[in-house]
Amino acid sequence: MAFWYQDVGVICTGDGVVCPLEQELLEKHRYSNRFVDFSNHTIINYPKVSILIKNMPLDDEALYGRYKDLFPHILEVTNAKIQDMEVNEKVLAQAHAVGSAFNELSSQLFVCSETREGAVAQLATQLSELRVQLQQSPAAESQALALQINQLEQTQSQLAMLNDDLTFIKHQLNHIIDSRSELIDSLSKIASPEHTQDVTSQTDIELF
Repeated sequence: MAFWYQDVGVICTGDGVVCPLEQELLEKHRYSNRFVDFSNHTIINYPKVSILIKNMPLDDEALYGRYKDLFPHILEVTNAKIQDMEVNEKVLAQAHAVGSAFNELSSQLFVCSETREGAVAQLATQLSELRVQLQQSPAAESQALALQINQLEQTQSQLAMLNDDLTFIKHQLNHIIDSRSELIDSLSKIASPEHTQDVTSQTDIELF
């Protein structure tokens, strides 16, 4: 048998020994018709799996026909399972990539948050100092200080709004990260050997 997984051929035999000629036959006829017959050999092809049968019963026409009816059903299920595995592997890789991007974004938001908190603290100190100066300054300087304080208060208000926005973004980001973790856990379980065995067992019951 040949499993065409991610466009890489994995050849398996009953005795564990791969004959180069048989491997070449499977690779050569991978894109041929569904059935390739020569002598008492038959190759049955599906997009993700091919099988080489080396002892077809040419002397028993009924049995020969039953084999040709039976093997495609088995290979169709196998082909579907391999396709599912490829899709799961691709989605899992994408989930990890998205997770890495979100982790990087989270780190950047953390740094941005620290910088913003430092700026807010510094601004609050400046405002406090200016208010003290305003109380102690002569009338000629009071108007300029009051204008400066008003501008800083507007900046402080804008920073407070930005703080609320960043807090909401961080909340949403954490929610997405949690959902991604659940998705990765689910995909990992689907791709696990235990789950594969369960699916195979159920499929066998449905087939036979």
